[in-house]
Amino acid sequence: MGAALWLAGLVACMPGPVEETVVPDLRVMAVVPSTPEASPGESIAVGVEVMDPSGEGAEVLRWACAPGFGCTAPSPDPEVVVPQVPATDAPAPLVFLYGYACAPGLCAEPDVEDPIGWMATQPLIGASLGTKRLAVSTRAPEARATHPVLTGPEQVADGDEVPLGFTVVAPAGVEVELWNYATLGGWGEISVPVVDGSAETIWYAAEGAGELLVVATDPAGGVATWRAAVSR
Repeated sequence: MGAALWLAGLVACMPGPVEETVVPDLRVMAVVPSTPEASPGESIAVGVEVMDPSGEGAEVLRWACAPGFGCTAPSPDPEVVVPQVPATDAPAPLVFLYGYACAPGLCAEPDVEDPIGWMATQPLIGASLGTKRLAVSTRAPEARATHPVLTGPEQVADGDEVPLGFTVVAPAGVEVELWNYATLGGWGEISVPVVDGSAETIWYAAEGAGELLVVATDPAGGVATWRAAVSR
């Protein structure tokens, strides 16, 4: 019995990809507004980071909602108008941004008032919903929160265990975390903290072709992404 427990512990500690980093089917991994802070009525661009191991592509819709103040209509256009909500010079996360991705032939008209409940009625595979809170204020653009700047390698080296280093530029005192995802192989950690402007983790390669995605987030709502195509 003792030997069996020792062996189980040894296997658990062996290096290799963490399951949570492996993206098995079409998923929205991040909703990325052009700014983490905006004013009521302002038009912003909303990016939707989608990973799809099948490579078949996806249709993408995005919209904004403010409880009690209405929602915008779902649209493939990246431009979204921030709902008219009461705002002051103190940023408050009053608006929800949504990104919906679906495989061709599986798309349906979203229920913008109850997107979470609506998604429970959609296929488990081939459709995905992501969301992000947007801070709203009346502050001038130069006084607002900003996204971190994430830089990763231009190319992913060959090998079975590939160390990848990243640098992040963020406002002083803002803590940034990197979240790691892959459609080929997997990462050694689901998340790593940025220390002194840099972070490193390991990608465990596999045979085939796919993508790697790293999402940087901070408590002020900032987000940045790095992605790379890989093949072995």
